[in-house]
Amino acid sequence: MTGVLTLFGETHLQEALQKAFVKNDLIFEAENAVTSVQLLSYAEQNAQKTDVVIIAASAVTLSSIFDLIDDIRSIKESMRIIVILNGGREQYLKSQLSEFRARGIDIIFDDRGFDIDRLIQFAKKGPIKKQRDKDEIIEKTAADILKDTENTLLSNEKDNDRNDENEQFEDNKYQESFSQFHGHYCIGIMSSTRGAGATMLAYNLANCFAVQDCRMAIVDYTGTESLSVVKIKGVDYVSEPQSLRQLRKKYNLVIIDFGTPYLIPPKGDNFKMDEGYPMLNMQEFVKCNIKIILGLSSPWNIRKFTFFLENNQWKSISDSSFVYLLDADTKRIKKRYPSFNICDRNDNIVETIYEIIRQEEMK
Repeated sequence: MTGVLTLFGETHLQEALQKAFVKNDLIFEAENAVTSVQLLSYAEQNAQKTDVVIIAASAVTLSSIFDLIDDIRSIKESMRIIVILNGGREQYLKSQLSEFRARGIDIIFDDRGFDIDRLIQFAKKGPIKKQRDKDEIIEKTAADILKDTENTLLSNEKDNDRNDENEQFEDNKYQESFSQFHGHYCIGIMSSTRGAGATMLAYNLANCFAVQDCRMAIVDYTGTESLSVVKIKGVDYVSEPQSLRQLRKKYNLVIIDFGTPYLIPPKGDNFKMDEGYPMLNMQEFVKCNIKIILGLSSPWNIRKFTFFLENNQWKSISDSSFVYLLDADTKRIKKRYPSFNICDRNDNIVETIYEIIRQEEMK
């Protein structure tokens, strides 16, 4: 039997995985960990019996995940680490994915739904026994990442070279499509559920727009300081909340991570503010020139996203400045809610933002 520990946060996946895991000689050595501290405690208590650790990136901050993995490996170096990343491969920088591969970490993306078979395939490999096994993981993980976007494994060096060229194109196409602007604009980003990727989107947009010759800042309204690790040339990092009026005076473009202010149940039939979240922040969000609301398409999260399309208060203020961004294909959602500006992460979100700004500048 292969011993497994999990960190899924508040999402209760162990019960759903139990039957499939037992059939494949995989056993959970402890209940699901809700926090990284709890996971480390389980790892210490069950070190001898644990071979595999599964971490959902939505349960930790991306900036701290490698520290957590180092702590796990310090307890038992041979533990295999599997990380489930939110969204698709295109959301992440090439350097970020390279670091996962360099550390011998298996990666699964959840943009097409949670793939249990793939998770089991990784977990069944069991512990890392020797350096050659680590190298094999790195190589296979890279192929698996590409499989997510191309639905095929690269078989030779020529394919690898071609893929590198495609990656460079993906990195640059948004930058090339954006033209100079001169006004003062704020982009507010908010998640409908934890782990939807507001912080990562703020970071990626900042990278895309950093090539513009303008004063620019990335702002953390979440209180978590997750963006404090951001180092983008020509982009200021602001950790202390300031009014949009102050920020607009100083910068041409401000990108603000508002985090996840609302706690919405899976049915999406009500909500409450996250405890301690400043109500004034939500007033600032509504004042932004562009307001992006992110969601996840999984069955237990989709209603949290559509809440913003159905709630009377939000419907009454929603206009062309709102962008509703989902992690998967949006054909069904677009058909159901035709009056809203709904995109998925295959769409050119930067072009959508540019068009809104262009319309503002033409007024």
